[in-house]
Amino acid sequence: MWPSRCSSRDWPIPRACKESPFQRTAAREWTAFQRSVRPKSITCWGDSLTFGLNALADPGPDNSYPAQLATLLGTGYTVTNFGISTQKSDQIIARQGGVPTTTTVPSGSIPASGSVTVSTPVPELLYNSPIWPSYRASQSTLNGWLNGVYGALARTGSAASPTYTFTRATAGTAISVYPSTPQPFVPDTLAYADDTTVLWVGRNNPTEPDKIKANIAAAINHLIAAQKEYIVIGVSLGSADTTGTAGFNTITALNADLQALYGYRFLDPNRVMSVQNDGYTPTSDGAPNATWISDTIHYTATSYGRIAQAVYNTLQLLADLRAKGGY
Repeated sequence: MWPSRCSSRDWPIPRACKESPFQRTAAREWTAFQRSVRPKSITCWGDSLTFGLNALADPGPDNSYPAQLATLLGTGYTVTNFGISTQKSDQIIARQGGVPTTTTVPSGSIPASGSVTVSTPVPELLYNSPIWPSYRASQSTLNGWLNGVYGALARTGSAASPTYTFTRATAGTAISVYPSTPQPFVPDTLAYADDTTVLWVGRNNPTEPDKIKANIAAAINHLIAAQKEYIVIGVSLGSADTTGTAGFNTITALNADLQALYGYRFLDPNRVMSVQNDGYTPTSDGAPNATWISDTIHYTATSYGRIAQAVYNTLQLLADLRAKGGY
């Protein structure tokens, strides 16, 4: 007889529940999820914690949590890492397409062909876009529509002094615009809007909880209505965000709000990281386990793996709920 305490919410499956009816049912449901999830692509939007700072090498290995999640998911799945270091929540979601972006064309014309210099977009969706490692360098360019003209927005220069250009994809008619009037730039990210989406934003603007919540809601709203497959990861505590500090209070309150908003779709990274080496006893000061972070905020390769496992487990839970008609 398998223990009555075994629950469909227990992931990974407790040892005492193995070889139980629950395990066999859950395993079948997870296999069905792997075969039929719509779609078999996971897109991860975020900042340096998604990028995998301090756990990357060029040309490899890539020990970011999306890369480790891809390993857990196995053959047949694609996991895309859209993490850019130091970006705030509105910049990340502007790249995703949920937050509107504008720029100006000082010359007053989008030329019939070729490139034109544009102002720094608001929000600056390519802020600090990576040139390292080489397999992330392509993220310094973003395709999309500037005032209805399709092309590529590109960023060069330093984080403090960027230069932006727009290059139309095909020749056409020159478009006159008012030099000082903001023009909409719409990222061509619709192909990712029906992916299972993981959002991990806010570490670079944790003192703006209302803005973070609004940006997350905008990102979810941007997803295709028929899918809406997503996980929201909360804001991580840093080593200075100990119990009783303003940072601790703000972040824990924000994460509580996100938990209330998104329920099973919410993952609190601090429940994964702010525990002792046994994996479940909370740290005495509430801050991340010092042995699991590589500086004051970022994780080690092993710790990114813990986040990847937590995301994987949440996908399992959602598959179980979906199979039972729970959401």
